[in-house]
Amino acid sequence: MADPVRILHLDDDPLDAQLVAMTLESEYDEFPTVLTYVRTKDAFLSALNRKDFDIILSDYRMPGYDGDEALASVLEKCPEIPFIMVTGELGEERAIETLQRGAADYVLKGRIFRLIPAIRRALEVAAIKRRQKEAEEALRQSRETLTLAVKATNLGLFDYYPREGVLLWNNQAKEHFGLPSEAAVSYQVFLRGLHPDDRERVHTALRDVLRSGSDGTYRIEYRTIGIEDRRERWLDSRGQVYWNEHGEAVRFIGTTNDITLRKQAEEDLRGREARFRSLISSSAEAIALVDDRGTLLAISRSGAELLGSHGSELVNRDVHHFVPAAHVDAVAKSLLRLKARPDAPQFVLMRLQTEKATNPWIELEATAITSGENVTAYFFRLRPVLLGE
Repeated sequence: MADPVRILHLDDDPLDAQLVAMTLESEYDEFPTVLTYVRTKDAFLSALNRKDFDIILSDYRMPGYDGDEALASVLEKCPEIPFIMVTGELGEERAIETLQRGAADYVLKGRIFRLIPAIRRALEVAAIKRRQKEAEEALRQSRETLTLAVKATNLGLFDYYPREGVLLWNNQAKEHFGLPSEAAVSYQVFLRGLHPDDRERVHTALRDVLRSGSDGTYRIEYRTIGIEDRRERWLDSRGQVYWNEHGEAVRFIGTTNDITLRKQAEEDLRGREARFRSLISSSAEAIALVDDRGTLLAISRSGAELLGSHGSELVNRDVHHFVPAAHVDAVAKSLLRLKARPDAPQFVLMRLQTEKATNPWIELEATAITSGENVTAYFFRLRPVLLGE
C-alpha cells in the first residue's frame, strides 16, 4: 500500500474539521491519509515550520487569521506544498483571486464530496511541477558544467540560424573574432570578419553542409581578421546541421578553437625543417632529420652510405628498422630522456643494422628540435667508432 498522504488542516470550527476528517476516513482504503488538525494561527505556523506535509487545507473565514493570510504563510515557508481552501462560502470573484494568488483549488463545505478528487488533482499537479523543477535544475547544472568545460578548453560556441541569417556566439566571441562578448551578427558581417584568402572557401563549405542530403557534419580551418581589433587568428571550426521535417536547415551549432599558436609552430617547424634539410644535403657529416614518430625526413650522403643505401631510398622509412634488437631499449630510453630534457643531447653507442654485410658501430648523438614546449623532430649525428675485437 502507498504511504498515507500527510494533510495539515486549519479550521477554527471543530465540527467542520470533523466533517473533513469523516470524508477522508470514508475512502481510507482507497486513499490513505494522515490528518493533523490545528485551530489557531500559532499552531498552524508551528506546523508549517516542520514542512512534513504533502498538502494543506484551510478554512477561509476565521477570527484573527483568515484563509488569505494562511495561503501567504504557505507560499512564504513551503511554496512547493499545494494549498486548498475548504470553506462554507466563497464567491466566484474571490475564488478566482484565491487561485491567482497561488491556491491549488477550493472546495465548498456544502460539496465536500469534491475534497478527495481535489486533493488527488492537486498532488498530481504538484508532482508534475516538482519533476519539471528537477529537470530544469538538472538542465541548469548541465549547462553550467558545459559552460565551465568550454571555458576551460577555450572553445567558442556558435549557433547559426540559416533562414534568419543570424549568427550567435555564446563565448570567446572577442578572442576568436574580435567581437563583443555574446555577440549576435549577420552572416555577411561574419564573412567580412574572415581573411580575404579564406572567405570564399569558408562560404562554399558552409553552403555545401547546409544543403539537404549532406550528413550535416562540418570541419574546417580558416583565418579571421578581427572585426573590431583586426588581429589575424587561425580557427579550427566544427559543427552539426539540424533540419526540419521538410529537409530545410534550421540550425547549425558548433565550436571554434583558436589554433593560431599551433599554426605558427607548424610554420616555424617547416622553416626549420627546410633549413635542416638544406644543411643536411650539403653536409659531409653523417647526419639525419627524423620526425617525432621515427620517420626519416632527410639524410646526408655519408649518412646514407653508413646505412648502405642511397638517401632517396631511405627517406620516409622508419629508423627503427636500422636499430638491432639489442640496442632498441637504449635508443628508446635516450629519446624519452630527450623529450623530458630537450636542451640536453643524448648519446648512444650502438651498432647499425644495415642491408649489407657490414654493420658498423657508431656513436648516435640525438638533439631535440622543439616547437614551444613540444619535441617535434630529432637531429641525429652518426659518428663511426672503431672498437677493438
